[in-house]
Amino acid sequence: MRKKLVGALSVIFLLMAFYKAWEDQRAITRASGQENTQLKKEIDGLTKPNFALDFMSVLTGPNTSPDRGSSHVIAVVKLTNRGAPAAASGESWLIDVTAPDGTTHRGTPQMIHPKGTFFCWVGPTEKEAGKMRLFLPEDSLDSKAAEVIQRNAYRQGVLIFNFADVSNKELNSGTTLLTVHVEDVLGNQFSKTESMDSLKQKIRAGFIEGIKYPYLLPSKACAYPGPEVAH
Repeated sequence: MRKKLVGALSVIFLLMAFYKAWEDQRAITRASGQENTQLKKEIDGLTKPNFALDFMSVLTGPNTSPDRGSSHVIAVVKLTNRGAPAAASGESWLIDVTAPDGTTHRGTPQMIHPKGTFFCWVGPTEKEAGKMRLFLPEDSLDSKAAEVIQRNAYRQGVLIFNFADVSNKELNSGTTLLTVHVEDVLGNQFSKTESMDSLKQKIRAGFIEGIKYPYLLPSKACAYPGPEVAH
């Protein structure tokens, strides 16, 4: 009986030793896997582009030219590269509007006129009118970001899109969503979405970085109440 007990205990201790060895190996494998995952992230950070998009300022309004659609979005967007040096594909920039009813509308890009495109700043009072934002072709983000952006560097510029079937009222609803899209030259896709409630906090009458004329300019063409957009 005693021999059987000793034998049974020996088997139990042996099994416990095997289990402990298996647990130790499993812990080593798990730690190794975590290290490999972290190493892969670090390698990806050095070898793959990682663009981050941010709306810095947004202006909206109805279009005075029917052929350009019902409304427009003028967005000053910042593109930061947190990964390997890369350039954005100039033709890939898009802005979508998701209206309050849930429908999504894709905008049509508008080029900045060679001599400049200006938009009237329409304030709530006559005192705040008579000024404009002037944008030049060199302000366009699609051309700025087409050059290689180094790691932790950024480009900031203007994107202008017209919307044929989105009214200015729909565009300015607090629940309306704006999404900006871009691809790098390798085809990796990036986007950023914000609500109009959030974007309205970014409408700036003062200094805007990334454009030739960062301040509002006086304009007789923008007398109160004046047009909301002029070219």
